[in-house]
Amino acid sequence: MSLTSRCQSAVLPASLVVILLLASTTVAQEPLTYEAVYAARSSGLSATAERRLTRLENGHYLLNQSMEVRVLGARLGTVEETSQLHYVGDTLVPDAYTYNQSGISSRKESVEFNWQEGTAVSRDDDEEWQLDLTSGVVDNLSFQLLLRQKLGMPGNDTVEIRMVDKDEVETHLYRVTGSEIVETRLGRLDTIKVERIRAAGSNRHTTFWLARDWHLLLVKFLQESGSGSDTELLLVEAVVDGQEVTPLP
Repeated sequence: MSLTSRCQSAVLPASLVVILLLASTTVAQEPLTYEAVYAARSSGLSATAERRLTRLENGHYLLNQSMEVRVLGARLGTVEETSQLHYVGDTLVPDAYTYNQSGISSRKESVEFNWQEGTAVSRDDDEEWQLDLTSGVVDNLSFQLLLRQKLGMPGNDTVEIRMVDKDEVETHLYRVTGSEIVETRLGRLDTIKVERIRAAGSNRHTTFWLARDWHLLLVKFLQESGSGSDTELLLVEAVVDGQEVTPLP
């Protein structure tokens, strides 16, 4: 197993980049490894999404997300997204990020971090930008692990994340809004509910549910676009730190 990614076309929508979140209920120096599989639905299309966090022999980590959309057995598109990262103490330090979309539409993105120089080279197909870095900036995939870490801090119900996105460093805000029991293919899971805080007047609403008993593994994701092209993700199966995820009794 492994898991989903950010998709930016009619076939693979951009909303799915935020959906695959693993977080710890306590502040840990480094994250738990895991594998998870999700059933995705967007604009009338179905997909299988996978995500995996592995620890490498050198002590660094590889975070991988993938998704494949098929209709009547025909593959319409795939996405592969990776982030290489390591930790200095309890500080997440991204090294490199890649995004590859193929199928009906194609696209490539990458970010190379040079912390000694304090710069990042961001590429989107044939365009390239050099951006100034400050401590705490992450990429569009490793931000999920930083969010995990910040949500794990007691009383930290609102989280700010700064990440490289094409030609700029964006700031995203997230807020814990409550708790809920979610029904999945595995059974019922106890979750906390988290929403992205968007600018006033935005028609887009992004909500995700994270399992309390499983280190805040993503259980469900919903993005409402305001135009009818809603996206939903629901957990099918997962293993966290070598242990198979099981439902409430």
